[in-house]
Amino acid sequence: MKLIPGIGKLTVRWNGYYSENTRDLFSNLIDFEGYRVYIARDDRRSSFSVLTSHDRENYNRYRYEPNSPNGTIWVLEEIPFTIDSLRALFNDANFDPNDYTIRRPLIFQGETYYFSPEDINAASLGGPNEIRKVYPQITTHPGTDPTQWDSSEVSYDYGEPLPKYFEYEFEIENLLPTVPYFVSVTAFDFGSPIAGLPALETDPINNTIFEYPNLSVDSVLAGDLDVYIYPNPYLGDASYRDRGFEGINDLGHRVSRGDRADNRMYRIHFANLPPKCTIKIYSLDGDLIRELSHDVDPSSPSASLDTWDLISRNTQSVVSGLYYWIVESSERIQMGKLAIIK
Repeated sequence: MKLIPGIGKLTVRWNGYYSENTRDLFSNLIDFEGYRVYIARDDRRSSFSVLTSHDRENYNRYRYEPNSPNGTIWVLEEIPFTIDSLRALFNDANFDPNDYTIRRPLIFQGETYYFSPEDINAASLGGPNEIRKVYPQITTHPGTDPTQWDSSEVSYDYGEPLPKYFEYEFEIENLLPTVPYFVSVTAFDFGSPIAGLPALETDPINNTIFEYPNLSVDSVLAGDLDVYIYPNPYLGDASYRDRGFEGINDLGHRVSRGDRADNRMYRIHFANLPPKCTIKIYSLDGDLIRELSHDVDPSSPSASLDTWDLISRNTQSVVSGLYYWIVESSERIQMGKLAIIK
């Protein structure tokens, strides 16, 4: 899995070769069911929310058993059926398991059944707010023998060759460019009806990636992109903290108002910075208000980002007015204006 940052968006990309082709250690079945994409504003497990889910279209078949030893009159004894396998089983090309519910079951050859989807059957790919295949033109399963893989249909983005057939991505948009996010992808199975084991899912914490939805340093340097700042103008009564622009520490955690008041969390964000530069803020009269040294490891998620807390070099809160900002690096010098209205 990897994250590709952009301005206001993150694209999460992963390869599902192992998830979709590895047998369960206990059942010896390939019981892969689907993926979920999660996002959070901090790294606590309870903070993660599902953005989208994709799973195979399949159905559980429950059989009526009034004499079941566990007291349940509807028993699940088989792994989920695909729609094609059900149509073959019942010899009906138009068979639809959704037509047979617990209130309206199917009677077939002396047995009574009803059907329910395994998970949510969100099986389509590529639509709005859906996971999509990165290489939809590759439609043939490559098999599990690496010696038979065509080199043109293999990705080398994960430290080993993996078939592009299993390459997926999901784009997360409308994010704040200078706020860090935690993103993860999980895989889940359909459980084991015979063993009474419910569906299991990997932990979102296992492969979480911490990233800012802004251009990487490599993109900034390669494209010679201009520095930009926001919010501009800065409005003291705009509730930036409640909107997520402020009140976040370097680890992406929210700072409690009990720990630090709003006026100690003011932030103006600088983006598209080179990894090593100097940021200077001047008044219209040319007085140096504040100088910030930005020197960050280019591999860090925050290498192209920095903030100013609206505090002067004399440790005083700055007043309303117009200011100049200058960003100096070994490559270039950039300048802009900033308005602060408290």
